[in-house]
Amino acid sequence: MRIGENDYRIPDISFGVVINLEKTTGQTFNELVNQMQRGSMTATAIIFSCGVDYDLDKATDLISQFFIDGGSMEELSKEINDALENSSFFKALLQNNKKKRKFRRSKIQLNGGVHIKDVAPSMSINRNFL
Repeated sequence: MRIGENDYRIPDISFGVVINLEKTTGQTFNELVNQMQRGSMTATAIIFSCGVDYDLDKATDLISQFFIDGGSMEELSKEINDALENSSFFKALLQNNKKKRKFRRSKIQLNGGVHIKDVAPSMSINRNFL
């Protein structure tokens, strides 16, 4: 994404970036991404700042310049979403989740007898942020 005379790309979003976002904001990463997708400029700026490893003031200056230069919120959100989709951390997390998605067997006690039932794994990943 071009801002002023420079091109900015959000590099690979790592687990460390996610932790930093959560520590900084006190919110889960999913909450921040959902806010961004609902149009929150604050959430968008926070995610962008951590993605490009700038403090929030520098990131908001860059975003302001991006809008002045004719950029849109949709373009900025697309840049962030592309970084999420291409993140090796999230790709690995989703791939590992797919492996676990296969149903597991669980014993459930019914009327004194044991009944075997297929149940979905308890952990799932919300893919809404992708």
